[in-house]
Amino acid sequence: MMLFEKQKGREAETTPLEHQTGASLPSVDGILDKCIKLASVADSDGWVTVLQNDWMLLDKKEVPEAERSSSSEIYLRGVWTMNLSVVECCDMMWSFSERRKSWDTNFVSAEILKGTSWHDDDIVVNSEINFGFLMHMAGVPRKLCSRCWRKWDYPSPGIVTSAMIPWSAESDAFDPANPILTLKVLTIGPHPQDAGKCIMTTIESNKMGAMPKWMLSMIMSVTAPQLMKGLEGRYIAGAKQKGDVVDLTPPGFCPARVSRAEL
Repeated sequence: MMLFEKQKGREAETTPLEHQTGASLPSVDGILDKCIKLASVADSDGWVTVLQNDWMLLDKKEVPEAERSSSSEIYLRGVWTMNLSVVECCDMMWSFSERRKSWDTNFVSAEILKGTSWHDDDIVVNSEINFGFLMHMAGVPRKLCSRCWRKWDYPSPGIVTSAMIPWSAESDAFDPANPILTLKVLTIGPHPQDAGKCIMTTIESNKMGAMPKWMLSMIMSVTAPQLMKGLEGRYIAGAKQKGDVVDLTPPGFCPARVSRAEL
């Protein structure tokens, strides 16, 4: 959460690749401005805590009526203390080759529609996912086309911020008709006391507000924590402990230089 307060103001697995800007993709400056504005919502009032323990915080919040893209749009916020370094967490979250199946049981496949590699900081990705009958019955799609944008050393040195927005492969543009996702912003930064850990913060606006309250509550308080804890545990066993970590960070990026004051 503190990371977003500052917000205000490879996978070619053998040869390192340079980070690209995705210059061939259409401009999304307006959408990215909305993502930055979304990040600033994390420091506003009105959040309702759904679940909090020693490693995570999950909150929800109503979207002001004048700012909604649909009547079912809500804000969700998660703050996660991960038992992973920043490099490891980036690999776990953003690697989508076949090796992902060793830690992500919901992952079926993914392909890059625009961009050249998972090292690119602006790509369009088509993913197939399987979250089980209940999640898909609740409206989570089995296939998701999204545009994923990353900015390193932002909003301060040693931190990476990404935005994920629903994308239409047909029109090569933002997809406002996506059944579940509107905007999602994710920030990963080093833990202020433990170099072996990192803090990951997610904030998103989505269309889950139309779900029955019991279903939304269950997804946030039971399903989401189980998914994230399982993802982390399998990554540690399937990649970290086997020395199979892929460094997606660009040359010169150094999470260790972030001080407690910067966080």
